[in-house]
Amino acid sequence: MQEFRWEDLDHKLADAKLLLLAGDMQKKVADDERRVHFEAAKSGNSAYFFSAFFKAQQTRAHEWAKSIYEVYRDVWQLQGHQTTPEFARTVYEKAVLPVISVRTGTAEYQANLIATRTRKSGKPQLTASIAKWHREMARLVSSVWKEIEVDARERQHASNAKKEDNGEVRPNQTMNIHIHNSQVGNLNLGTQVGTINATVQSLSQGDDQQKEFAQALKQLTKTVLSEQNLQKETQQEIVDMLSTLAEQAAKKPTERSKGTLKAVLSSLPPLITVGTKLAELWPKYEPTVRHFLGM
Repeated sequence: MQEFRWEDLDHKLADAKLLLLAGDMQKKVADDERRVHFEAAKSGNSAYFFSAFFKAQQTRAHEWAKSIYEVYRDVWQLQGHQTTPEFARTVYEKAVLPVISVRTGTAEYQANLIATRTRKSGKPQLTASIAKWHREMARLVSSVWKEIEVDARERQHASNAKKEDNGEVRPNQTMNIHIHNSQVGNLNLGTQVGTINATVQSLSQGDDQQKEFAQALKQLTKTVLSEQNLQKETQQEIVDMLSTLAEQAAKKPTERSKGTLKAVLSSLPPLITVGTKLAELWPKYEPTVRHFLGM
């Protein structure tokens, strides 16, 4: 799978679409401010304004951030490329996060300006509202990334499924891992297996080292899911660990957590019971896993 490069985007087209988006969003923000002023005056509650003001600002910041990602996503797809988690992460860091930061500062500046103009700057509700605003925007940073990541992974899976429907043979065509008919089918493993599947599918389209790791991860996961001689709690714990390894493997080497990897790789072997199929496979695949993860 070809690595995504920021400079390969058609920035001229993206910038034109972003300019239109900015105009639309600025109008909505101004309309919101007028509406909040009107409602505050009508209610006669002086504490209402700043709470409603920041709530409206947060809603627009969320909408603006997601719309920016969608602009870049649509342009990239128009160029004939597939949306991937790597693409999503780059757009999030280079385009979405800066706008959230700007909106955070701009809203605070506007609130202080309004407070000064209306002689409310000394009131404690302004200070409390600004503190809450920063907390809410910190949470927004995290939630927007989760929404973007889910969108990217869903579109990647849909694109891969479409290739299968068209009869196209892909390197990862048989790499999916399924829970059905396994000893742990009644455990809540959907999220963990989904994470592992996403990493396996992505890396199986890469170079030889990535394919070897994907194969190792796939075989280890399939084995633990079908293992008859492990307690269900142990199976759950091992799948959790394999999911963590998958999450770290999907990141760039410089972004991986060495502490997390060291903890998982030291905790995993003691859970593997002698006499199980997993006990036979782990010594075979451990060097591949450690080498790929730089451990």
